[in-house]
Amino acid sequence: MRSLNKSSGFSLIEVLVAAAIFSIWLPSSLYALQLGLATQLKVQQRAEQVEAMMALHADIAAQWRNGAVTVDSHDIDWQIDVIDEHRAVLTLSTGSHNLRFLLTR
Repeated sequence: MRSLNKSSGFSLIEVLVAAAIFSIWLPSSLYALQLGLATQLKVQQRAEQVEAMMALHADIAAQWRNGAVTVDSHDIDWQIDVIDEHRAVLTLSTGSHNLRFLLTR
């Protein structure tokens, strides 16, 4: 026969402790997920900005080697500071990034 004192299953205290642990864990894990997704979006946007800046750099560098630069870029500000007839410094800037390149002929 089975003893009445011995029960199979969880006691009310064990269930309440598990619920308390879960109620602490769930909001913190959701916050961590939200933070990770926001960081991923920022990194992706920065990578796209840098990629656009590198493409503009290649275009400007090729034109500068040929003698004249005529680039129209709406999103990226750029400036060429001529050092001498064979060298110049190209500065590309967006709201959050600045890149400088040495151009040579």
